Amino acid sequence: MASLGGGGAIPPSTAFCDDPELQPEAAVAAWMAARLARELERVRALGQRAVGVPLRNCGLVVEDADGGGGARGTKKRQAEGATIHRIEAATAFDFARVKHLLFSPPEPCEVKLGYVFINVVLLIGNDADATGSPPALVLPYLVEDRPGMSFARWRLVNNKLVETDILVDDADTVQ
Repeated sequence: MASLGGGGAIPPSTAFCDDPELQPEAAVAAWMAARLARELERVRALGQRAVGVPLRNCGLVVEDADGGGGARGTKKRQAEGATIHRIEAATAFDFARVKHLLFSPPEPCEVKLGYVFINVVLLIGNDADATGSPPALVLPYLVEDRPGMSFARWRLVNNKLVETDILVDDADTVQ
């Protein structure tokens, strides 16, 4: 599982890091924060309300056919099991309130080759009444680029470690 800062959160504003082992991850965190800020600016320019949610860590979880497993698995388990995109966010928000997920097109990560960046937009409440709906939440997500990978299964984790599994049956792309 990819982790920003060796398991801890790196503040999005981190542009300098004295620890040589963490410098590459700090560069990734800063790059992701810039992409998130750009998306928030774009969404707000369209007259929509959106809030960026800080990332604690993210990665893929591969479950075997009986639902067990973790971030590592044999090739057989990977073939038989489900790939779940896991995002742990620095928020107490209850992700069970999410009604829709939207995704930006994958963008190659310039500072971590072989990875792509995606903005995951969470819509809460009734889409028909935009004036009474809460703002969209935007989560940054970095994942290893795997051709043909499905983005149908998500596990969102808040800072209380409450996990919410979401199955996307009709993924929309944020243009």
